[in-house]
Amino acid sequence: MKNKIFVFLFFWLTTGSLFAQNIAQIDSLTVEMCKSLSMATDKNNKEKIEFVFQKHIPEYFEKIQVSTQTEADSISDRVFFRLQKNCNYFSDLLETLEENKSDWKVLDTKPSSKITQKDYKDFSRGGSYYYKEHNGTIVNVEIKGKKWSETFHDGTFSKLTLIHKENGEFDLKFIESNNGTRKNLSVKDDIYQYGIYEKTGDVYLIWAKTADNRLYGFKLYKK
Repeated sequence: MKNKIFVFLFFWLTTGSLFAQNIAQIDSLTVEMCKSLSMATDKNNKEKIEFVFQKHIPEYFEKIQVSTQTEADSISDRVFFRLQKNCNYFSDLLETLEENKSDWKVLDTKPSSKITQKDYKDFSRGGSYYYKEHNGTIVNVEIKGKKWSETFHDGTFSKLTLIHKENGEFDLKFIESNNGTRKNLSVKDDIYQYGIYEKTGDVYLIWAKTADNRLYGFKLYKK
């Protein structure tokens, strides 16, 4: 989620698509930015983020010969979101600057599964659900067969493939999105790992694992 606190820092970062920019180059850049963040120990959290973008972005634009504002906006947005995906330290900094109004939280260990086969079978049949974003807005989820579709509060969408596994676990494979955050955070065929570990009433408790094995927990509500 793009933190509202930083809108003034990125007045030139409007939402947009990446066009032809190579995602491998972007991810390589975020690795270097993550290193710079961890070394900026003499600054507060907001100053660290200002510093790392001011240090790396102009140099990167010059290297790849960015020639238009539209291209600069597009690449900058992708960097912001891929940095969240590739750098836990950056995500942690953002967390300190915006109140968490959702059910999402960092987990120390993978929860023991208490989900019954019947409850997971009910989930597998599909239906309408929702979860909360970090800022408290609702994301509606529709599951039909192997299709996982999300609709956001602004009317944008994401489409993913639902891949069922064993022991209440499943993967989501990213297909496409016109949502400002999701389309910059993910690329086609990115896979995200999840597991339902408990059901209480109409609420599913789910863990999610990032590419570098950080665990999060959140709630999925059945409508």
